[in-house]
Amino acid sequence: MRRVSFVFVLLSAALAVSCGGSKGRGIEALCARLIDCGVGISEHECLSSFGPMVLSDACLDAMFEAPCEEHNSAQPSYLGLCFDSCAVEGRDCDGDLIYICQGGIEIVLDCELVCQYQKNMEYTGVCSETGPNGEVSDSGQVCWCQ
Repeated sequence: MRRVSFVFVLLSAALAVSCGGSKGRGIEALCARLIDCGVGISEHECLSSFGPMVLSDACLDAMFEAPCEEHNSAQPSYLGLCFDSCAVEGRDCDGDLIYICQGGIEIVLDCELVCQYQKNMEYTGVCSETGPNGEVSDSGQVCWCQ
């Protein structure tokens, strides 16, 4: 059985919360790179995970420059550059961004891109526990799509 890399775990975590923007900058190319490195994810899984993430140019540069061994390691060297640490597990909306703290890592997702990449829907403009029509999320604060 293939060793599960940290990147795959991070991708799974982002998918599991279904919330999250690098505005698509180089995401397709990044996913192609990760797949070529044998990270063990499909293009759809990669785009759904990384597409909504807010990643700095420095983070993306480090990910593109990293050798395949780095992408498949338990803790890639770019981890601290790409993600802040956090202590309190959960999710918090701030405008159209959702901050997710999971496993000590803070992932920031752009709600418009969450709806686009993960749901193939439009963002309603609401990031909250309560949806635009009064719906209540069982998962806490989420990006609401329609």
